[in-house]
Amino acid sequence: MVKKKNKVIEKANEELEYLTGDEAIKRKAELRDKWIRDYKGSIEYAKQEGLRQGIKQNKIEVIKEMLKQEISKEIISKIIKAEIEEIEKIQNTQVS
Repeated sequence: MVKKKNKVIEKANEELEYLTGDEAIKRKAELRDKWIRDYKGSIEYAKQEGLRQGIKQNKIEVIKEMLKQEISKEIISKIIKAEIEEIEKIQNTQVS
């Protein structure tokens, strides 16, 4: 009878270890999935930020070129959808 109880207790301990180990593995998998999502999110954010910076730089270059062509600030503002102040700032920093 004692041996039988010991075997039941031993089996229960094995099940407990399995379930506990399984929970640890599950937690590791969740953390890994979270890391992957965060990493992908960071990459996507960097791409979007790079795109925004590229668009901004392109806008500045177009404004500079239009100023060189002596197009009025008002027309540039309407076409590029930029504030006159922004155009003047670009014009003031431009070295001819």
